[in-house]
Amino acid sequence: MSKLPTLDLVEVIEQSPLGFRRLVIFFLIFLFITIEGFDTAAIGFLVPSMVKAFQLSSTEVSGLFAAGMGGLLLSSFVGGMLCDVYGRKRVSVISVLIFGVACIGVALSKGYTELMLWRFATGAGIGAALPALSTLCAELTPARSRSTILAIVFSGFLTGSVLAGLVTGAYLHQVGWEGIMLIGGVVPIAMIVLLAAWMPESPRYMALRPQRAAGVPAAMDRLFPGREFTRTAFVSHENPQAGPKARVAELFRGRFAAVTLALWGMNFTVLLSFYTIASWLPSLLNLGGIEPAQASKLASSFQIGALIGSVSTALALRRLRPAVWLGTVFVLGGLTTWGLTAAVGTPWFVPVTLLSGFCVAGPVVGLQAVAASVYPTYMRGAGVGWAATLSRVGSLTGASMVGIMISGGLAMPDIFRLMLVPMLLAAACAWFLQRGMSGPVNMGSGGH
Repeated sequence: MSKLPTLDLVEVIEQSPLGFRRLVIFFLIFLFITIEGFDTAAIGFLVPSMVKAFQLSSTEVSGLFAAGMGGLLLSSFVGGMLCDVYGRKRVSVISVLIFGVACIGVALSKGYTELMLWRFATGAGIGAALPALSTLCAELTPARSRSTILAIVFSGFLTGSVLAGLVTGAYLHQVGWEGIMLIGGVVPIAMIVLLAAWMPESPRYMALRPQRAAGVPAAMDRLFPGREFTRTAFVSHENPQAGPKARVAELFRGRFAAVTLALWGMNFTVLLSFYTIASWLPSLLNLGGIEPAQASKLASSFQIGALIGSVSTALALRRLRPAVWLGTVFVLGGLTTWGLTAAVGTPWFVPVTLLSGFCVAGPVVGLQAVAASVYPTYMRGAGVGWAATLSRVGSLTGASMVGIMISGGLAMPDIFRLMLVPMLLAAACAWFLQRGMSGPVNMGSGGH
């Protein structure tokens, strides 16, 4: 019996052209992350209408945000480890189904308790899907294209946030807040068939699991139609270590210690500021006498600025040291939180909001891309998952503290201005990140 030809798995993935099949897979991941961004942002635009429908207090609104962020926190912590155990694709499919069903549940809720439970479930689905999808994308992408592909795919989250504002502003009067949430639930459920049919499991992940290694040739056939890998033996020289405890410990070994601490710090502080502003900006405008539909349109400027900032960050991180770009935009972002409150009701509001979104939310995509790129395959799921966990802790902190501050007598404009503090801390973390990097961020360095 003739010996099967042997190929280096990573070498094939790295050196082969992207091809139509991989581009379609990346586009599908982009679409799913766009839907997740829509669902995450929509609640902020819909809150003024939900307050009227359920007679919610500021504390209850804060609890509603916190329930979603709590689900995100729990699932992002567990999701990274689950996708290292059960596979990237399986966790992605189940997570997308969960948040789709939960969005429909929010739309059909009859009381505050139901809203809280379904918002928690929505957050849980989104929080588990993001690290699974981002890890799958990173492992299917060659190093030479990784920063660009990851930036484009992650920008789907901000694209979805923009769409949430535009759709809410255009259709809120016609379909109500319930109709907007139904859209956010039905679409992902309908698209699960595409996810299951078109996306293979990560061959790099399968190669490190002896019980699944036999499926690598079939997965490679799906990635590269016409290459006929069925009768090929693949070898992988990536580190096969596994186990949650080993992976967490590895995040703090050698150069990864500084990178991990800096990423955690930036994810916490930036996401705290991002979700505080994005979630409460429509309410700030509503308090200023602007009706909900118009407030949604104006507030979507923050998300549009974030989308522009995400592309700019992806390009900048390939050429500049993280401390230079991230540190600068974080400082500017902190200053814009003061400008936002002063600009409400003036012609300057949209330009200031665009700049705030650019500086506060735009770099979030860069942080996710760095986390998905600097860690090797055997620990990538844990690295991405833990970074996402700290971002959810920041989001939950922001969502919870606003209601408490309002109950304590602090005015909404003062809360916005306080976001200067976490943004300055994020700038300090950006400088600390440089200790673990050797120049501009090499988005492909962690993939081997």
